[in-house]
Amino acid sequence: MRDLLETGNTDNISNAFNHLDIEEISNRLYFGPQAEIMEELTNFNDTHRTNLKITKTFRWSPGTYDMVKELFSRKLGFDRRANSIYSLLNREDYFRRHGWIRVKDQLARLDNKLARLRWDGVVWLDDPSVAIERFSNYTSYIQEKYKEAYDFVQDSTEIDDIYWKLEYNDRARAGHKYRFYIQIVLNPKDGMNIYRSNRSEGTADLIQNIPIDLDICIN
Repeated sequence: MRDLLETGNTDNISNAFNHLDIEEISNRLYFGPQAEIMEELTNFNDTHRTNLKITKTFRWSPGTYDMVKELFSRKLGFDRRANSIYSLLNREDYFRRHGWIRVKDQLARLDNKLARLRWDGVVWLDDPSVAIERFSNYTSYIQEKYKEAYDFVQDSTEIDDIYWKLEYNDRARAGHKYRFYIQIVLNPKDGMNIYRSNRSEGTADLIQNIPIDLDICIN
């Protein structure tokens, strides 16, 4: 489900970013070397209705083996009453043909990834300052590119408005649950020029000028 958390308009790019509480968001996201394994584990738990966990040393949390046995028992239907031995045996056969290989492969892949992380000496990262630093670098990058674009078009285009929007999608992958949009509304003064590029010569030929009496929105 996609939810609109916040929206608004502002007078420049910097103010748009100021509406984000990146420290609060970073506490809800997987980042660092554990991001991939945590996302895969979350997908496994959501798919099979389990609650498997790992420790910060990349080992299975206590009680995991009992949870896995309970999962297999549930998949085999041992938690439901059978009216005959034939019915009970058919449940096992159905699970082995339709679910056993997939569950086994997913668990084996998770277990192998944990072993590799331990072997490589990877350290669990839970300091949100890393995410905050990367967000700061990204913000600076966007501001720089925005200034370059503005300097390029200011003689022929007016920037009418800048809108921002923050969305949350609980069905998306862990690293894609939050999306932040910035929309720049341009109002060309003299229409739009269409050029044909001459890459070999590094030039461009004007083909046509199209009068425009509407706004152009860039996301």
